[in-house]
Amino acid sequence: MIRFANPGSDISSFIKIYVELYNALKDRYSFGLDDISKTLVEKNLATSCGYMGQEALSRSTRKDRSRDQLYNQSKMYSELFKMLGWLHPTPTSALTFQFTYLGAHIVEAQREPEDLFKECILGIAFPNSILNSTGSYVLRPFATILKTIHDLGGLICRDELIIGPLCLENDRDDGLYKSMLEEIQSVRGDVKRLESKLFGLSAKRKIAVNTMGNYTRFPLAVLKWTGWTTSERNSEIYKRSIPFLRMTDLGERTYQYIVSCKDFRAKDLAQLPENIHAALMKLSFLDMLYRSGFNLDQVSDQLGEYRHILSSFLDNPNQAILFSPFQELDPELVQRIFPNNVSSSIITKVNPNQELLTGNRSSLHYEVSTKVPLHAIKEKRSLSSIDMTVTKDLLDLYDRTRDASRCIELFAEEIRGFNKDKFYPLVASLFRIIGYDCAHSRAGVNYERWDAIIIGQTDTIPIEIKSPGEEEFISVKAVRQALENKVILLSRNSFPTILETTSLVVGYNLPNDRSEVMALISNIRKAYGIVIGVIDVHSLLRLVTATLFEGKSHNKNDIFNLYGIIDVSDI
Repeated sequence: MIRFANPGSDISSFIKIYVELYNALKDRYSFGLDDISKTLVEKNLATSCGYMGQEALSRSTRKDRSRDQLYNQSKMYSELFKMLGWLHPTPTSALTFQFTYLGAHIVEAQREPEDLFKECILGIAFPNSILNSTGSYVLRPFATILKTIHDLGGLICRDELIIGPLCLENDRDDGLYKSMLEEIQSVRGDVKRLESKLFGLSAKRKIAVNTMGNYTRFPLAVLKWTGWTTSERNSEIYKRSIPFLRMTDLGERTYQYIVSCKDFRAKDLAQLPENIHAALMKLSFLDMLYRSGFNLDQVSDQLGEYRHILSSFLDNPNQAILFSPFQELDPELVQRIFPNNVSSSIITKVNPNQELLTGNRSSLHYEVSTKVPLHAIKEKRSLSSIDMTVTKDLLDLYDRTRDASRCIELFAEEIRGFNKDKFYPLVASLFRIIGYDCAHSRAGVNYERWDAIIIGQTDTIPIEIKSPGEEEFISVKAVRQALENKVILLSRNSFPTILETTSLVVGYNLPNDRSEVMALISNIRKAYGIVIGVIDVHSLLRLVTATLFEGKSHNKNDIFNLYGIIDVSDI
């Protein structure tokens, strides 16, 4: 089975982690796993044993590196970054790395990385000279997954991914692909047949069923984040309600694009004249950048020359090429073709967003808070079905306890295990209950960079949400993302917004280190004039219970102008 590491399933965070690593380590000739761990800790991008910072690093470190949580997390990140062509191993060690020229362009595209990320996902292919992968797979996994979903009528579930495309040994063998497809179709209709097939595969491959499921987490996250699929439950195919992925129109267009491409693999180069190898490598890479929104005017003459050289090997002169040299070929060969200094000759994005200044973190130690006084209001609202469900749950708890504080405590405990798929809609619902026009972003709609948004008649608030499944305590990372949300909202003019209006962070608990968070919020205001507000779910629930149980509400201007950590006053 093709094994994908699982350091985390938030793709946006995954990309941002690479950007942070690049910015911190790009001036080094090479770096190792401990350097990655140290950077993740310094940037508050990793936790261990419930701690952040140096405490996390010290608690994680073990003599037996197999039990070192941060070390293994860094190893998983490195495996995926190598698979995507953003890191290459050094000639001396598989566990020391260098950034690639392709990886440098991911950093260049960091404000809008989706299209280049998709190109890299489709560029994953086995075998390759980057990874020491087990098995003898000849497979372009994500292209095969999309083809399989298409041929199955647009639907696939996780276990079908496992017994199907992720275990297909050769996607260029039509007979093997057809047999794989027929196998999936043969188990449909009876969930026991699916389970039997899964357990049989587990025994044959000597991989635990749970472990096989873990190998699908990254692919599933990718398929949804790219917008190629959406999630839905289906009770017809297996006569039991099971989560499925449904191919979207975008996924179908991507599949059709793949079909139209000339699919080159590393092995194909041996069958091609040596004098065209460099042209193929350069053209395929530049085409990836072009499709990702990069400006290629500076190399337009070379592009024409490369296409002319390759014209006899394409079905038509303008045929797109599916091949990523940084993801398949020997790093030493690639370095002979592309710039050795990865930061040199970077091709820029078309109309790139202005870079944010990072500045120096202040050593201020104080807390800014905004009191939100509650006052009586007699306002009726039209609530959606999810809002009514949340309202009923809270009312039931209140009927049992007759204590608003106890009600908040019990409700917060019930949602403590929520991940973003449940927590984000819940936060949006809570805001609607207290009178805001709030919507959470839809899965796969990547231009909606914020997690939720409050839309007023003349102003808008972007919301960065952190579910308890992502982080229990709001971090400085979330504050930086709230800054990014505001900058993007201002630059795109997609909604009416005012610079002075807050950009919100909503999470489960307030920050562990409030002084660090507030120092960053203060610095952001000084540097950019952008206001960041922080709300924990307990405070948000306090506003909700005041509305539901006491017929009271808050002054909405206090939320639109919220600066720092919220302090909901007693009624």
